Amino acid sequence: MILTDAQIRETVEKGIIKIDPFDSDCIQPATYDFRVGEEGLTAEGREKINIEKKRVNCS
Repeated sequence: MILTDAQIRETVEKGIIKIDPFDSDCIQPATYDFRVGEEGLTAEGREKINIEKKRVNCS
């Protein structure tokens, strides 16, 4: 399911989706930008990585 920015706001306000902490500045058209800490897991091999050391250019 893809939600528009207005639908994301509405579902968060109604408690259907919980984002904690919620920051309305993170809402983009059809997305919510999450902020992560220094570590993360890759989806492929469940490899633990340091995000600061393994930065990917998304542009």
